Amino acid sequence: MNLSGVNVQQAQQTNVLQSVVLKEGQIMHGTIKKLFPDQMAEVQVGNQKMMARLETPLKAGDAHFFQISSTSPDLSLKVVSGPITSQSAAQQVQQLMTNMNLPDSKEMRQIVQHFLKNDVPMSKEQLIQAEQVLKTTNVPREQALAAMEKVIQLKLPMNESSLQAIVQGNAKTGFQNSLQNLQQAIQQDVTLSASLKQTLLNNLMQLQKPLALESGAAILGNSMRALNDATTSASMKQTILGLLKEANVLPQNANLMNYVANASRKTDASPSLTVQQSLQQLQNNPSNKQAQQQMQQAILNHTGLMATAKESLLADLARVQLSSTAKFMNALTKATTSALSTAVPQTVAQALSGLVQGKNPSSQQLQNFQVTVQQDPQLTTAQKQEILSQMQPLMANSASSETIQQTLKGVQQQLLQFYGEHTGKQAFQTGNEQQSAKLNTLQLLGVAPQQMDDVLQKLTYEAAKSSNVIVQQLLQQAEGQLEQQANGKAFESILRHTLQSLGLNYEADLANKLTDKDQLQQQLKPQLMALLQDESGNVTTKHAAEQLVARMNGMHYLSGENGPQHQLIMQVPLEFFGKKTDATLQWNGTMKENGKIDADYARVMFYLNLGALKETIIDMHVQSRVVNVTIYNENEQLAPLIEPLKVTLSKGLEAHQYQLSGVALKPYEREKNVVTPTLHATNSDGQGGVDLRI
Repeated sequence: MNLSGVNVQQAQQTNVLQSVVLKEGQIMHGTIKKLFPDQMAEVQVGNQKMMARLETPLKAGDAHFFQISSTSPDLSLKVVSGPITSQSAAQQVQQLMTNMNLPDSKEMRQIVQHFLKNDVPMSKEQLIQAEQVLKTTNVPREQALAAMEKVIQLKLPMNESSLQAIVQGNAKTGFQNSLQNLQQAIQQDVTLSASLKQTLLNNLMQLQKPLALESGAAILGNSMRALNDATTSASMKQTILGLLKEANVLPQNANLMNYVANASRKTDASPSLTVQQSLQQLQNNPSNKQAQQQMQQAILNHTGLMATAKESLLADLARVQLSSTAKFMNALTKATTSALSTAVPQTVAQALSGLVQGKNPSSQQLQNFQVTVQQDPQLTTAQKQEILSQMQPLMANSASSETIQQTLKGVQQQLLQFYGEHTGKQAFQTGNEQQSAKLNTLQLLGVAPQQMDDVLQKLTYEAAKSSNVIVQQLLQQAEGQLEQQANGKAFESILRHTLQSLGLNYEADLANKLTDKDQLQQQLKPQLMALLQDESGNVTTKHAAEQLVARMNGMHYLSGENGPQHQLIMQVPLEFFGKKTDATLQWNGTMKENGKIDADYARVMFYLNLGALKETIIDMHVQSRVVNVTIYNENEQLAPLIEPLKVTLSKGLEAHQYQLSGVALKPYEREKNVVTPTLHATNSDGQGGVDLRI
């Protein structure tokens, strides 16, 4: 693999076997190496030797053009030309074109010459199709010829779509530019249907904001602090309030005086009781669709159930929906009882909701709230003391209903401020979601748990689209907080979100019966395919869409297997913290007999073009779970920066049972001539894939 002027090739180039695709009618250049009885001979094509049956007797050592007569049961070859001795390359091309009765054009001569030089078997039909493609394509000639060779190797149709897929899939840069061109084309396209236009722009926004959840949480926290801060100007509060309403965090009729008034009444104070009540209704009538939907909603809304418990209960509920038999109903009842018994305690927001909905809370309810506050790990000791001190007036039985409601409203506002200080500060830390600050904040505002992700993402998207200076400052402040917290989890989240939004595995996911088909349609690739089939949309928009679809398809074409060897090519447009880059990953390794990846042996290369570090390649070699990392970069000043990071890398690898051998920084060896990027087959020894020659 040659990357942007960096000489990258196989460690043992002479041992690499290119996969030769043979089918009837193809012409190939071969040399007779040995003759055997019954018209059998050993024929060398390129660097491969194969046994074939000759239709006419030939002499060992002679080279000929052969046409494949059949491939089964034996490979049978028919001589197309006489012995090729001292002919020049041009003479060989002309002879083959004459023998095959091919059109005598400049494009055809270039194609035949390239295929002969690289020992690519070819049929007359493929050559004629290739000539037509070469005449009309806008791909540079040398690059197009190399791509056509790959098209034949991969058994793809010889057309412009296949050519573009290989060219685009082989590119290492430009993904971000392609996305930007598409976005501009969509925005300027007045012929595109409004619904499809909005859908595409929304998906492109998801790619631009892969940390939308985390950014939304930080914006929410900063907004709560600002709204509850007496020094915040009224105009800023109004702007923030408008943003929260646009994102559906607050209802449209909310204002600065009432935005917390009825929020706690919307929060389910007793989610376990709600699930039990829904289960009771379902037991009375298992086939009732409304009861089934209520049960499903109750499970989703329960903040004390772990995600795995919810998935299990929803699976049991699905069986009841398909067959309302006592067997499945009993299984659901037992599973629900078991899950509720292990549910974590309610959140502070739920406990407060219980007090608000009770209007005249009992001493027991007040004590339960105090215990919940004291056990909340998100609140500091000082914050807990301040909340509990505000609750003191309610401990007297003589407190009026008005005093109770005013006190609880004050507690709610105080909690929103406190949780706002924590929301977004632990964006990439793993922990119990039920105790998270963002969940409590949204519940205090009356947002249901299952709506949390949608609301936070929408908050980020609305802020990104806004031209208001205050809103832009909120967004920049949130992204600045995230940048300071960035770690491995952050980039894992960015990569996972980007891949999911692109829809690179759309076709494979579509074939999976367990995949949510509606969710798949939210990905970019199926939307681009819908755009190409839609009658609306101008030529510029569709051309930009075709380029992106070709790029995604090209990754799949160039990824593949050769026996136990597997190669994966992946290009990802990354955007985070106001920065954009294209990342290319190439993985080479083997598969075990059980069909799983052998994690003990692999070769992984990352090609990055970064704003400060510029062109960077990370070469990771894994052998017997020992990892050696080489970083290729022209900046020699990186060495002292790399050294302290080795300890962190070593600990991270040890957590996954890997051992770090070493990390080295090396410069590139650049070739004098620019090399067209090509993808080679993996090594046959099973231990590597791509190697860099330094």
